[in-house]
Amino acid sequence: MKRSIHVTHDPAADAVWIKLGPGTYSETIELDHRRRLDVTVDGEPISVELLDVSDGVDLSGLPQAQAIETQLRRLNVPLSQLSTRH
Repeated sequence: MKRSIHVTHDPAADAVWIKLGPGTYSETIELDHRRRLDVTVDGEPISVELLDVSDGVDLSGLPQAQAIETQLRRLNVPLSQLSTRH
């Protein structure tokens, strides 16, 4: 079953928060200095925080990357060169 995601964009903070699905927060995994992943105790991803999005978002390694890409494009958030498909 495909889950829908919910995206919140805060241009003033230059950040995007993406709710991936239900679950109780357990911990945050810092993928790098601009990407954080919140997971449940079982390691299931429940949300993603993206920082400095005006510099371009790297989607590599993110869960539901294709759905996230679609939403970011709708918001005119740039993708990094590493993320763009050829």
